[in-house]
Amino acid sequence: PSSRHLRVSFRVQAREVRHSNQLEVEVQSQAGARPMRLRLNEKWLSRNRGREPGPQFRSHLQEWHRIELDLDCAAQAYSLSIDGKVFQQDIPFVGATPSFERIVFRTGPYRGDVPVNELTPPERPNGLDSEDLPGADERVTPSVYWLDDLKTEAR
Repeated sequence: PSSRHLRVSFRVQAREVRHSNQLEVEVQSQAGARPMRLRLNEKWLSRNRGREPGPQFRSHLQEWHRIELDLDCAAQAYSLSIDGKVFQQDIPFVGATPSFERIVFRTGPYRGDVPVNELTPPERPNGLDSEDLPGADERVTPSVYWLDDLKTEAR
């Protein structure tokens, strides 16, 4: 349910990471606002504030980590704990968020976040409606992330 103060905890493990495919975790508002993001790959667990990278926590393949988030819309900030230890406190949200309503676990890019590249025609700068890049339909070995013990608590 919608909450202005939310605690989220879960366990996560990077089992197999292929083609630099990272796991992204976001807690979002009803409108899809993304005030915070965590990233996990085969070497690091980190947090981002928009496109600004934050400190990193060393991780290894097939190693479980317990992640705990304490998100507060009144303070417009959150705290992150990893494996029972506070990693960082009072991390400001990227933008004003009135409440939280969903958690997103994703290995692909955020929808609509298509980077501009040299093949994108100038009249279509975001690349959303341009042709696929060469090799876009070739299958690749998937990355595997395990998630367990997801809990949420409205406060």
